[in-house]
Formats: sequence, C-alpha cells, structure tokens
Amino acid sequence: MPHSSTAGQQAAGGLYNRNLMRACKKVKSAWFPANPELLTRVVSGLHEGVYDLDIDFLIDELKTDCALFLYCLKELLQLIEERRLRVAPFGTPVELFRSAGTEAFREILPKKATAISSYSFQDGTRLQLLRLQQSMISASTAEVLAEHSLLDPDLSYSAALLRQLGLTLIAWNYPSLFERTLESLTEKRSLDSELTRQLGFSPVLLAVTIAREWGLSAELCAAMGDREATEEFRGQQAREISETAEHLAKICEIGEALARASNPEHYPSAREDWKTAKEEIEQIAGETGIKKIREKLKVHCENYISSAPDIFSKLKNFEPESHLNRQKSSILYRDNRYVHLCPADIQEMFRTLYSSMTPDKIRRENIAYIAKEIIPALGFRRGCIYLLDPENITLVPRLQIGESSLKDFSTLDGRMTASANNPVIAAYRCRTPIMENGDPENPFSFSYIAGVLGEIQKSGVIYLEFPAALATDSRRDQLAYFKAASKALHDALNLD
Repeated sequence: MPHSSTAGQQAAGGLYNRNLMRACKKVKSAWFPANPELLTRVVSGLHEGVYDLDIDFLIDELKTDCALFLYCLKELLQLIEERRLRVAPFGTPVELFRSAGTEAFREILPKKATAISSYSFQDGTRLQLLRLQQSMISASTAEVLAEHSLLDPDLSYSAALLRQLGLTLIAWNYPSLFERTLESLTEKRSLDSELTRQLGFSPVLLAVTIAREWGLSAELCAAMGDREATEEFRGQQAREISETAEHLAKICEIGEALARASNPEHYPSAREDWKTAKEEIEQIAGETGIKKIREKLKVHCENYISSAPDIFSKLKNFEPESHLNRQKSSILYRDNRYVHLCPADIQEMFRTLYSSMTPDKIRRENIAYIAKEIIPALGFRRGCIYLLDPENITLVPRLQIGESSLKDFSTLDGRMTASANNPVIAAYRCRTPIMENGDPENPFSFSYIAGVLGEIQKSGVIYLEFPAALATDSRRDQLAYFKAASKALHDALNLD
C-alpha cells in the first residue's frame, strides 16, 4: 500500500504553491470533527475489550463517521512509519485496520474529540454538516456499486471518502468562503472550479497532497486525481493500477453526482446529476440500486442521524427524485410573485396546488383544481381556457370555468388580427394581459381579463370574467389575481 511518501513533502514541479502549503498546514492541524458520542463509545469499547474478538465490529463503527475513519487511517500510517512496526501486507485502509489490531487503536484514539479536531461537531453549521452528509452518500454509493463490479467495496468506500476530503476540509476550515462559494453556484460554475479560483488551488489538489504525505496506495492516489501516482510503476503493474483507479474514479463520480442531486438547494446541476446517477446506478446495480444505497446509508449514518437528526434523518428515506420535485415545486411557488397579493386563504390554496405539482408531468387534477376551486375563489365567475391547435393554428376552448359552459365559447382562428375586436385573439397577439371594465353601477355588468399562456412559445389563452363592481373594491386587485392564476396554470401545464 505505501506510495512514495517523500513526494508529498517536496515542493517541486509546480504541484505545490504557497497558498496550498499554508492550507495543508492549517487543515492538518485543525482537521474536521468526529462525532463525540461515537468516539466515547468506541474508546470505551476498546478499553473494555469489546472489539478484541471481532475487529470488523470496530471497523463498521468507524465507517459511520467520516472524520474518525480518516483520522484512524492517518494516525495508523504515521504510527507504522514512526515505530517501523511490522504489520501484515495490506492493500486497502480496511485491511490496514485489521492488520494493526485493536491494540494500535487503543494507542491512537484519544478520549476527547477536541484532540482530533479543534472544531466541534455540535457547533457545525448546516452547510458543514451537509458536507459530511454528501461524503456519506458518495461513499455508500461507491460501496454498493463496487459490490456489483469487480472492485473491493472497502477500497471503494475509502476512495470515495478520500475524494471528498479536500471539500470537507475546506468547508470546516474556511467556512465563510465555502458558504459564499456554494451559494453563488450556477449550472456552468462548479463548486470545485469556483473554490479553485478563490483559493488558488483545487480541493482535489489539497486532498492529493495530504494523501501523498500519508503514503497511500497508488490506486487510491490515482483515483483521487493524482496524475503522478503511477509514474514509478512499469508494464503490466502500471496498467493494472491505472485500470483499478479508473474504475474506482468512475463509481465515485456516480456517488458524487447522486450526492449533489440530493441537495438541489445548493447545486443548480442537481436535476441533471440525478438523471446521470440514476441511469448509471441502474446499469450497474439494477433497478433496486437506489434502494440498496438507501439501506447502506441507514447503516453508515445511524450515529449521525442520532446526533444531528435535522440534517441526516432524511437519509432514512433517501429519495432524491422526490426531494428534487418538492424543491422544484417550491421554486415555482416562490416565483409566482402574484400569489402573495391574494387573500391569505387563497394563498394556502396555491401552496396546496404547488406542493402536488410534479415537474415534467401534467396532472389533470391540478388543472381542475385551478379552474374549479382557485379561480372562482378569486372572484372570477365565468371564463374559458383556450389551447392552441398548432396544426390548424386555431384557439380551441378546452375547459370552462365557473358558471359558463364550453358551448358559450367557439373555436377561433389564430391567424386573425387583433383588430378583429375579439379579446381572446387580442390577448393571443399581446404579451401582456388585456382588460376591459364593465359598468360598476350595473349589477349585471361584467369586466374581463385575457392573457396568453406560454412565455416563450404561445400555447393558448386564459379568458376570465368577473362582476364589474369588484373593480371598485380597493381591497381587491383582480389583475394581480388573474396573473397569479395564469402563472399557476402555466406551471401546471409545464409551459415554456
């Protein structure tokens, strides 16, 4: 497993720069925090001999905490180097743990979490804890996919955690910078590239530098992105190392995409990440792949869920697609800026509507809810939703509203000019809603508002009538109400 540890100590070849070396010094000293409850239990178990007959029980415990697992890896490698200890040959971090034995763990593990990191798990910000969550999703995914590939699951788990190490250390040691950068992401600007621009070195380079100093295997270093990891090897051995590293990197990338997909609030690429991850996971692990990852997450995150339920409890029912849909619906609701101008009880109706929307799907019950419940509640008595027949370029009445019947409305030629004195045609030809007020003194007089459906591509028209007397009520804004209903219909129909 050892791989040229001296390479990590030399500032040569342009690989290192001053910013990077300062960062390495800072993060190696401060690290990131372990779960203190787990640490106390593990240390107690070690001194009571709980793990002496089954060290895999200890390893399973360590795999539930990113910081503790990597801290043990670092300290064991350092202990072996300093003491020149003889251990059985090992190729993965987990094999090292088994070879070292419980006595070595009793020596390296401190009783207090402050000896591992100067930061506190309990005081971690939401984004810092989410970073741990992301690491666990990535590592659990890699472990599951490895079980369906020709890869060692323990090696894959370790590779995934190590690939996340740079981002995790930056999140805990440069929290303000990390938060600002994460909040500024766009679909074209990745977290890695933006942090690289801000720091002068990449998260990958930070992790690779640390991995080299530890003396990790060439496979792990190469999988982390170290392009020089295989330089000292030749022939078949070099090819085998490169092939293993490529396979490791591939399944880790799938796990990283799934982790981003689970956090759409901060990653604009989340929906595309989900499509990519879902396709790859099903190809490797079958249709039950996500379910297997969910079960693995329950095991690996059990202690995190207990200590930080607000952040980790959702992993018990890990459903990235459902979360994405809820988040998209929430954005649509927020972007309908006219809803807050409606009465409070109708705002609640809009919230109910948007919570039931599924992106990229049209649900008839949502359209009916708008037409039969929301629009009449806003004071509109009659109306019709026209949809464009693109083949004949006609506006066809499709859904009546309120007291009206479809028989009250006729199909209209979309090629007619706005001067044809028809409000539906006029609205179709106009970018903004048109409105005409009736006689407010006449109880039988109606006003109307009509507006086009579809912001980029015109898909129809919504035409609504309301008693003219409502226009004189200063507490009401029928045009704003119309715009709220029109935008909701636009969203429910998934129009562009």
